[in-house]
Amino acid sequence: MNSDAQPHRKTPRWLAPALAVALAAATFALFAPTLGYDLVDLDDNAYVSQNAVVLGGLNWPAVRLVFTQTYAAMYAPLLWVSYMLDVECFGPNAWSFHFVNVLLHALNASLLFLLLFAWTRKPWRAFFFAALWAWHPLRVESVAWIAERKDVLSGLFFLLCLAAYGAARRPTDAASGAAPQMNGFRVCAYWSSALFLGLGLLVKPSLVPVPALLLLLDFWPLRRVAPAAKSLVRAAPRLLAEKIPFFLLAGAAAFLSAQAHEASGALAEIPLGLRLKALPIHYGFYLFKIFRPRNLTPLYQEVLFSRADFAVGLFLLAGITLWTWWSLRRRPNELVGWLWFLGLLVPVVGLVRFGVQSVADRF
Repeated sequence: MNSDAQPHRKTPRWLAPALAVALAAATFALFAPTLGYDLVDLDDNAYVSQNAVVLGGLNWPAVRLVFTQTYAAMYAPLLWVSYMLDVECFGPNAWSFHFVNVLLHALNASLLFLLLFAWTRKPWRAFFFAALWAWHPLRVESVAWIAERKDVLSGLFFLLCLAAYGAARRPTDAASGAAPQMNGFRVCAYWSSALFLGLGLLVKPSLVPVPALLLLLDFWPLRRVAPAAKSLVRAAPRLLAEKIPFFLLAGAAAFLSAQAHEASGALAEIPLGLRLKALPIHYGFYLFKIFRPRNLTPLYQEVLFSRADFAVGLFLLAGITLWTWWSLRRRPNELVGWLWFLGLLVPVVGLVRFGVQSVADRF
């Protein structure tokens, strides 16, 4: 999306809410057939149908248990609580778990649209890109697979974190680097943003990169720092200091996740050199699946190293990075979007290997 500061035509007040509702309804309808699906005999049994803690419904002993112990090589207490709530409200029926997954995804699509619209003030572009994300084949696994509730639920908290942060940190004079005046609403929004991040991390720790992503939001679309070295140096201490609670939450989640995986033997020990060499290949895999989503499967074989794949992946990473850097002053959103893509994939690109899979569609 072009973020050039040009006057926009006034958008009718009704348009954004109408598009948000339409996108949510269309997304729900698109994924509604999954309501008739059964559970998948791949993690769904361990997560739901054979999980005595979940099948007991929502009760204090069960909630205390999931917050004090790890399960399935994860520390994700709010994930288990969400399943308990499903059982409490609807019973242990497959359709109810699917219903909640689809409902969460539809809500996420609507929230993403509203965020993009708030950042760009371009309703139809925001609708297009939100729909592209929500309806992309790579989303199917996260929505249709009950065990991947952690994707759609952590995604909800992630989007709420971004929305609250945007409300707390309005654009400032980037040249002066002045801190924004904090009123009661902004203070509440700031801590709400941290709270939503904490809740999301209790569902899935792959939200660990979020504090760094908030720094990208400071650059664009909030424009709290100008694309100049002087402005960056002046604003950096303040921008980093206000992210301390977010970094502490992310650090705690990373530690708990590593401990849970190590205790269960799911933390793979692979030489650092091999993991670094695989990074361009894994990023290339995700780019390829985005633009040509074919032969999708819940489990991929190990992506083997090859010089050709490494060269292609490295060329893509370097080329796109240089291209977005050259257009920084005219279209800063492109560099932010690219860094956003690279950053969000850090926990799942193979730098730290959890489990047997190096790549997956749901990542």
